[in-house]
Amino acid sequence: MISIKNYFFTTLVIALLFTSCVPSPKKLENAKSESELAPLAQGYSIIFFNLDNYALVYVDGEMVFDTRTSTTQTNHEVLLNLNMYIKNNKQELKVEGYNDKCEMCAENRWEIVYELYKNGESVDYVNKDSNDKHDTPGLKFTQFHKLASY
Repeated sequence: MISIKNYFFTTLVIALLFTSCVPSPKKLENAKSESELAPLAQGYSIIFFNLDNYALVYVDGEMVFDTRTSTTQTNHEVLLNLNMYIKNNKQELKVEGYNDKCEMCAENRWEIVYELYKNGESVDYVNKDSNDKHDTPGLKFTQFHKLASY
């Protein structure tokens, strides 16, 4: 009698272990794509995933995009089509990240996360932040991308 109870209990425990380790198909489907936006299939594009506070984008020294014109939310994704600004693969792309003044913040942190794509494929991923520390407003980093290297 004890061995039948042990057998039943052991079988139940094993069944629970197997079912608890297999994720739900709906959860897997939702985890496939964290981004709401897709890169362009042709040419160059950037997706900004996090902008706290803003970025300026330059092609060969000329400012072509200010992220403040497209969103004021830090967790809102922004897709930038670079094709109208890039004439050849020898150009240089520059992204500047800025920390804005925050009157109501106890600590003024900043973060910028973006990915550069060529023909829908990722060619560079950038994640810069204030390392969870208070920082003054202004230019915080400059990232250059030589398009010929992609």
